[in-house]
Amino acid sequence: MTNAIKYASGTEAIELIGRTDGQVIELVVADRGPGIDPEILPHIFDRFFQAEKRRRAGAGLGLAIARGIARAHGGDLTVHLREGGGTEFCYRVPAVSP
Repeated sequence: MTNAIKYASGTEAIELIGRTDGQVIELVVADRGPGIDPEILPHIFDRFFQAEKRRRAGAGLGLAIARGIARAHGGDLTVHLREGGGTEFCYRVPAVSP
């Protein structure tokens, strides 16, 4: 959410979507901002990677850690460019019965 707010500034909306089919829980954060440069996209989950080199806003670990957590729980974190502009991050993990 923090990244969506920071990098999609000026957009009309940030969408938060949660859904499950009983097997998988999926959380989506999507926006209609400028999107991510397609050349940068393959590196977005690399540790210490920052798209904006001139602006050191953090350590460049947040997305790598989030993906690591998802994978440690048998899921994944993916990113896609949205048709018409913007970005969509999808966090999926297996549903667990109590």
